[in-house]
Amino acid sequence: MVTPSSLLHILLAADKFEVASCVQYCIQLLIKLPMTCDIALSCLDLPSCVSHADALQQLTDLAKQYIAVHFRDIEKIDWARSLGCSLGCCCGTEDERLGRAAARAQADRGKSGGC
Repeated sequence: MVTPSSLLHILLAADKFEVASCVQYCIQLLIKLPMTCDIALSCLDLPSCVSHADALQQLTDLAKQYIAVHFRDIEKIDWARSLGCSLGCCCGTEDERLGRAAARAQADRGKSGGC
């Protein structure tokens, strides 16, 4: 069975060698998989230079939605309260706030071993 991580690697290789059908197939498979914190964060880490950005948009939208739902009670989490507005959690656009939450979640993932 192909793992989400290997699909992401295949997607990047297919994009590098401009194999559009493979890129789109990988994206379709990733969309069909149940979203996890690891997949969502990995999808958000994909380089913006992927040539099929329009096809990738649906995948990144799903990843953002998952992160937003997963961390919807972010104010109740101790580390979020400690950050407060000092890091701009209350400021900026929704995408900026989501990006900061995803970055913090990814940093915490390394410490705790997962979401």
